[in-house]
Amino acid sequence: MAEGFKFIHASDLHLDRPMQGLTELPAPLKPALVEAPCLAAKGIFDLAINERVDFILLSGGLFDHRRAAPRSRAFLLNQFERLADRNIRIYWSAGEAANWPAQSELPDNVTRFSSRSIEVITHQKNGQALATIHGACSNLGASDFSQFSANPDEPFPIALTAGELPSGEAPSHIRYWALGGRSLPHRQETEQGIVSYPGTPQGRSREETGRRGCLLGHVTPAGELQIEPAETSAINWLQQKVTVPEEVTDDHLKNIFMDRAITIANEPSHRNTLVEWQLLTTGAVNQDLRAPERRKQLVDWLRTEFGSGQEPWLWTTDLRIEPPEFLPQEWYEEDTILGEYLRAIETFRNDDSQTVALHDYLPVPLSKGPGTLTDLTTITAEHRAEVFRQSVMLGVDCMGPLTARPGRGPNIIERSSTDH
Repeated sequence: MAEGFKFIHASDLHLDRPMQGLTELPAPLKPALVEAPCLAAKGIFDLAINERVDFILLSGGLFDHRRAAPRSRAFLLNQFERLADRNIRIYWSAGEAANWPAQSELPDNVTRFSSRSIEVITHQKNGQALATIHGACSNLGASDFSQFSANPDEPFPIALTAGELPSGEAPSHIRYWALGGRSLPHRQETEQGIVSYPGTPQGRSREETGRRGCLLGHVTPAGELQIEPAETSAINWLQQKVTVPEEVTDDHLKNIFMDRAITIANEPSHRNTLVEWQLLTTGAVNQDLRAPERRKQLVDWLRTEFGSGQEPWLWTTDLRIEPPEFLPQEWYEEDTILGEYLRAIETFRNDDSQTVALHDYLPVPLSKGPGTLTDLTTITAEHRAEVFRQSVMLGVDCMGPLTARPGRGPNIIERSSTDH
């Protein structure tokens, strides 16, 4: 009778990739962010030991061999040796050019796939074949996936590599596709087996939110595969949406923040958290709510209240106040600079055929040729509505009824006698 087994699939450790998008951070919190990638990776290897898995599948980038500090290699070597002491094998889909230094010899329990050619290895336990690993390097092209092929009678065939599996072209008989190359987790069940991208175990920016880690697989003696996610991240990035009326008071907001923060802190995982608050507003627009001074006061209060350094801490990275769905119609009709601005944007919003040529507003050296800002001036179709929505509120913030300052005067358009 066939024996069941366990394995872990992890990918895209990127041990040398730092956190991004943080403009302010107190000194006591910085060491936690520096150590987070290695701590998240160590959580994977700890899980392998605690679960007594038979092997680990590593795909995607572990570190940049051209720029990685020696501590990244030393860390991996130490973890590999920990697993070797417990007879846990590692199958690693490395980059084609990711040369491991000769002076740091890999332990015997590590098999590294670094060629575009498929190499097939049978994983055995107590003399019995448990799984067949079809491995290749982690930078395959779409056409290279056609090389993966397994025999129907092979013991649990696994494909190990990285890249985008072409849709509808998965060869038959591969039971599990252990893929990497995506920072976000993704899993799909197909007729050809399960296709899995665990994603990076440690989020580095506001685009990589939520719980992160690896995948724990269990193959029963009957050959049935069960996959469950396991959280190992040291720090979580979160986006918290709060719906409030435009006339909300600071006391009301603070109570809402307090309730949410307590809920996050009481999560069983007890992870340190980087949170971006998004206020979704209802009712008539209230520019006082969007005043930079008021937002700064709220952010300072949040950071003082919950980001003092006592773990698990919750650090506010930003407080975004989303635009209301509608502005007063009279603002569009008034004879002011704001009115002209809103009507101009409305023209573009109502006619998708009109292109927005922002590069026309850049100096020539910045708008032509390689290495310029041309790409930044291109608004894609999926971003068009959001760009216009934010642009409307920028105009309201700068030219709205409550923005007049002493000596500035009203936002009225002065017309000459020849204007009609």
